[in-house]
Amino acid sequence: MALGHARAAGARDLTAIVAVGDTGRGVLAPCGRDRQVLLDYHPGIRVLVPAAGGIRSVAITDLLPHAYVWGQQSAASDGALRSAATQALHFHRTYLEAVRTGRKTTTVRFRDPVETGPVNMVFELDDEVVLPGVITQIASKSVAELTEADAIADGFRDFAELQDRLRFHYPDIKATDDATIVHFRLTR
Repeated sequence: MALGHARAAGARDLTAIVAVGDTGRGVLAPCGRDRQVLLDYHPGIRVLVPAAGGIRSVAITDLLPHAYVWGQQSAASDGALRSAATQALHFHRTYLEAVRTGRKTTTVRFRDPVETGPVNMVFELDDEVVLPGVITQIASKSVAELTEADAIADGFRDFAELQDRLRFHYPDIKATDDATIVHFRLTR
């Protein structure tokens, strides 16, 4: 119901959402129907969900893997389907300047599926900032295999700072988990 009211009031590009239950139930994961609506109308949205140790922000695609996204599909000339929308890659606000200056050219992600190609890099500020770019390469490593060079390309001083930020963004990440190293560049 809240999504319908927001849309009727003119909201078009929601970037994050949380469901809260009454009578002290706290943060709840959205139901299946709401997940599908979010995916259909806001495929780049992040959802706050309860997790071990607190609340976690996850991409809606993680809550509905392998889903058909009708709003992003169009017929290609050969009749096959292809994606018509540019994917979104969300960043914490503290990374904006490092991306703008080129000091940060990669991002290490955990359970955040992306593809090579055009991307809108979305920075979660009071007034959202979107920078157009392209994801040029994707590599996978276990967290234990990450290096000092990975940390520096990610805009950090050293490997210890990268580890601290990974624990901040992904509290349940383990050394044995696979991380995705996303290489990108700005297009403007």
